[in-house]
Amino acid sequence: MIDKILKRITLTKEDVNSMIKDAIKEQKPTGSQSIDSSKNPWDSVESFTNFIKKNYLVPGQSIGDLTNFYRDTVNNLTLQQFIINPPQKELKTGVYPIRGIERELYDIINNNVTISNGEPSELWFAIVYKGKVTGAVGEATPDIEVNNQTVSLKNYSETTFDFGTLDSDTTELLNSFLSLASLLTSQPVNKSLTRTSINSILELLESNEVKQSIREILELEKTTSIPLIKNLATQIKKMINSKNPNDIHNLVVEFCNEVNRLLQRKISSANWWGLIIKGNATLFLESSDSIYENVKCTDNYRLSPAISNFKGYHLYVHGSQLSTKVTAKKEKS
Repeated sequence: MIDKILKRITLTKEDVNSMIKDAIKEQKPTGSQSIDSSKNPWDSVESFTNFIKKNYLVPGQSIGDLTNFYRDTVNNLTLQQFIINPPQKELKTGVYPIRGIERELYDIINNNVTISNGEPSELWFAIVYKGKVTGAVGEATPDIEVNNQTVSLKNYSETTFDFGTLDSDTTELLNSFLSLASLLTSQPVNKSLTRTSINSILELLESNEVKQSIREILELEKTTSIPLIKNLATQIKKMINSKNPNDIHNLVVEFCNEVNRLLQRKISSANWWGLIIKGNATLFLESSDSIYENVKCTDNYRLSPAISNFKGYHLYVHGSQLSTKVTAKKEKS
């Protein structure tokens, strides 16, 4: 049959065989890269390391020795295929159990990888979502970049997450406000700066007794020469809306408005926040807008139930109060 076809198209059998071979060579799996299933795609730990750095780290981001990572994948063609060309995943709010090949990769990376100024699971996230680890480069605060979207990733055993250090403005605000409020209310400030203790002070500030005390201090400032009273009055007026210094409610309103501005600046440092619970290997993905809506002050000017505390001037958030409802039981690392 082939001989008859060849006579009509004036091609030799060798020409046809050559064309078939060329066509086979040109056939490649879909995706940005292909893998030869007959052998390992990396012939050494050096080539494997270079591949990871080129594809999943931004220039300048360093990573620890990948010898053990290479060892645990060298005979696993399925895992190699996944690392080279993972399925495209979209960043969207939701709860994502880490299972199957993703769990296998997650465990290997967490057991074998170190990231400079970062967390091993950042590399896992970068591979799964086809992004790059960015956290230790320059002044970048997010940990990963995916299709021009930035992600901050937390990998915790508990459901209260440390969202990182507050900026200097927030720290100064908390110190000055709470010191003043504690003096006015005689209420000691809890060193852990819990939401409960701060809200308790806000409640006391709006009591009739404290309002009257503040009014008397502001009146006394007009006639006294005592520096302590003048300084106290000056601090009060800084915190109160100058248009109505006798309305103590403005002190609380201004505090919450400022907290909201500072929280928004902190949360919006990334487009997305990924929260991983180690115990049940589950990823909770939230947009920064969604996080902010949950942590901002309530309508009655109190700290949100989503805020746990500001201990050590870090922002701690209850995962159970976020829109994805992180409700896993606390487990030890």
